[in-house]
Amino acid sequence: MGSPSRRQVLGSVTALLTGASGCLGSDSGGTPTPTVTERSWANSTDSPAARTVRNPAGGPAVRSSVADHRIEHRSTHWIVTAETERAALDFPSATVGRDAARAFVDETDLGSETLVVHQYDVNACETWDLQRLKWGQYGDRVPLTEIQLRYEDVDREGACQRDEPTHVAATLLRVPKRIERLGGFGYQV
Repeated sequence: MGSPSRRQVLGSVTALLTGASGCLGSDSGGTPTPTVTERSWANSTDSPAARTVRNPAGGPAVRSSVADHRIEHRSTHWIVTAETERAALDFPSATVGRDAARAFVDETDLGSETLVVHQYDVNACETWDLQRLKWGQYGDRVPLTEIQLRYEDVDREGACQRDEPTHVAATLLRVPKRIERLGGFGYQV
């Protein structure tokens, strides 16, 4: 008798895995547990303190002369934890909402809060409204903080053209905790 074909081997493996998954997934009547991939967050807040600015000219809505060079890109994020970093923030003249954003930045207590800047491309006729902020710490030797944002995509008030080029927006938000090192960042719209 010859060796089994690839199809026969795959069929046997599939049958074996199907049988094993039935055993592993059987309901024992116990309390349901979270899945391995589900992330639990130590802290969260709905409607976090934030301001959003937008640059319809296509360049960055906010810049920093002391932060990493990547912030010149249109899609990036960084934290502001020191007075020198706060003073280094610059809102180009084309940025809409820059006075309110500058006041928000200046009112942030960097002794007990962390300012987060999240810059991204957005459709000219839409805006992202920040709905939720989640954060948590991980790492034993060097504690790092991970941040997760949830936005709602809403139609922007005012006149706009659907064929208008993409704008660059930046959401500046306060985390009500001092963060020393940002280790992870994510968002969903």
